[in-house]
Amino acid sequence: MGTTGPILRALAEADQTLVAGSIATLQGSATGFNGAFSCAWTSDQDATLISTCTATVSPAVETVYTLTVTDASSATASDRMVIRLVGLIANAGPDANIVSTETATLSAIWSRATRLDASCISCEWRLSNGALVASTCEAFVSPGATTQYFLTVTDSGNNQTARDSATVFVTDLPAQLCSWDVVVMTSNEYPTAPNPNYICDATGTARRQTVNGKPAIVLSDLVVSNARITGYISVETGSDDDPIGFVWAWENPKHHYLLTWKKAAQSWTASCGNAPRGIAVKKIDGALAAQDTINFNASFGFNATDYVYRCADGWSLDRANAGILGDDSIFLLAPADPNGYTLGWVALTSYRFEFYYTPTKTKIFVYEDDAQTGSTANLITTLLVDDSSYPAGAFGFYSNSQEQVNFGDFTLASLSDYSVDVGPNQTVSAGGSVSLAPLVTLAVPPYACEWTEGATVVGNSCDIVLSPAATTNYQIRVTDDFGRIATDSVGVTVN
Repeated sequence: MGTTGPILRALAEADQTLVAGSIATLQGSATGFNGAFSCAWTSDQDATLISTCTATVSPAVETVYTLTVTDASSATASDRMVIRLVGLIANAGPDANIVSTETATLSAIWSRATRLDASCISCEWRLSNGALVASTCEAFVSPGATTQYFLTVTDSGNNQTARDSATVFVTDLPAQLCSWDVVVMTSNEYPTAPNPNYICDATGTARRQTVNGKPAIVLSDLVVSNARITGYISVETGSDDDPIGFVWAWENPKHHYLLTWKKAAQSWTASCGNAPRGIAVKKIDGALAAQDTINFNASFGFNATDYVYRCADGWSLDRANAGILGDDSIFLLAPADPNGYTLGWVALTSYRFEFYYTPTKTKIFVYEDDAQTGSTANLITTLLVDDSSYPAGAFGFYSNSQEQVNFGDFTLASLSDYSVDVGPNQTVSAGGSVSLAPLVTLAVPPYACEWTEGATVVGNSCDIVLSPAATTNYQIRVTDDFGRIATDSVGVTVN
């Protein structure tokens, strides 16, 4: 107050973001000092004192560095800066849809490497079983079925690695199911029941549970998100009436969705609860203390028995039993709900299931298609699971004490290829008409179409007949049931 002398200020420069293991430079300076000044650096991680203005550091964790400057008149001032650590980031690129005659390109992308010119970067692509596919950052693959590729990017500048994955969906070939893992769910209520016995057919595209055994899941060897999954399920015997179904969005044993379908109503033990006829969907949400990894048992597969699942998780289809589900598991749908499905499965009948699984919701269609032709003529029910707890995970099928359950012909596709194509431009004679029939791919049914000419709506049917008076460009806007929009346009020349 009342003086005009300079004010001593310490300048520690801006905060830094550093790839873990790299070296950062501390650069201290000052303004308003009297005579010369000296620097000292301290940190919140240890008691080490650095008595120079410029120094190099390589912190192992996020660290706050404090600079103190002292001038010739013993005045002091301080400033601080933070070094925040980030790791190498790998990006395997988007998922891709191909048909079996095509080749997909895998392209690795990375960020936060020690050098911008990629001279320290190397890449590996592997399958889920660890088999090496390529040791290059770009690879070309032609899988025989939908396959997930696991990328590892290594930065030799700091010996860091980062991982990601991308899935190549082969949309015209069914998945190979023999490599999918068997997971036993619970055993306390089934002490004498045999272990599951899922056998593969000769093609590897179908598996059958042959015994009346412990409840079990057969889990895919890939993780999917934003995907369409279709497949068939049937019970090839008139014996018994127990739950069958599917799991999806499997993050680990205690986090996934479970669909169960019961043929006939049955109440079992107090700990298992009531199983009315129909379809239920539960969100399996295990306690924090529950294991999220499972042990392998050579006799049947993986063991996720009672320390993760309770009997009611797989058995009960009655909301009144919510209190006996495991931990924080809940019913999302039950047969008695207003829009629930209360009929049981029929023996010796094949059902086609279609899952439209996105990070925010899942829509499920069930068709009776005994010839397994892909027919959607006989719709049994439609289910909507409006939950975003598990945005990505593995897919699998399930049976609970039901023998001779057959699962097969599972095909998968990425919903990111949702599109509409109205074909090439067309030419008509004056006074003539043109038929436009768009091809809509990977829309969540049902979808709606709107045709426009400029700002004018000319039709709301997907297939439309138009009679332009002059050369015109038409636009189509397709909105699917999840609110996603695809557009295309076509020119019609009038001679």
